Amino acid sequence: MDTVNGLTAVKPPRGSGEAKLTRRLTKLANTALDSLEDVLTDEGVKAADRISAVKLTFELLARRSSPAAAPEGDLLLVRFEGIENELAQ
Repeated sequence: MDTVNGLTAVKPPRGSGEAKLTRRLTKLANTALDSLEDVLTDEGVKAADRISAVKLTFELLARRSSPAAAPEGDLLLVRFEGIENELAQ
């Protein structure tokens, strides 16, 4: 009898374009971070623009270092281990 020992990741169906979108977003995020770095390190940029870039950088760092927010609403996540696979569906 198969049992479930944890939560499983659900992969998007083939051909859904989700993988391509993920790759594109990762590439765009890297480009955006490179641009942010350029603004922060270019002394020819206006001081106000550099300060805005600094604020954005600190906001991103704060989001990354803070614990994940609790789900909104009345959502409760329950994890069962060792139950039959049919019951987990």
